[in-house]
Amino acid sequence: MKNLEKYRKKWQFLLDSNDKNKLVNYSLDIINCNGNLLANQFIIDVDNNNKEIIVFCEKNPDGYKIYKLNFKYLDLLGMDKGNNTILKITTHNTTTIQKKLEKFNNYLKRNKNEKDIIEYKKFIENK
Repeated sequence: MKNLEKYRKKWQFLLDSNDKNKLVNYSLDIINCNGNLLANQFIIDVDNNNKEIIVFCEKNPDGYKIYKLNFKYLDLLGMDKGNNTILKITTHNTTTIQKKLEKFNNYLKRNKNEKDIIEYKKFIENK
């Protein structure tokens, strides 16, 4: 429990900030009580005006790969989500970021007509 409190304090500056752009190229990971990674949500952009984080989740089995998460989602950071899982922020080295961006760009190219991609491109155009 103390480790989770310490972890949360590490990111408190970001939680308190209205500008979440620092999160781009980080991941929001969901970890179970055994330390296994259940979900990796790579942050590709931030919409500070609408208080949303845009993520790419390449292994989302039943849904869109690109979707938005409200800033309120970050309130769960470092806390047990009630189902024995914890939300964590993961920073990446340059090589990992490049690989994740390559997978994201390949997804964009292969699935041009998917609803999530169309919505993402609209967001980029209006930015």
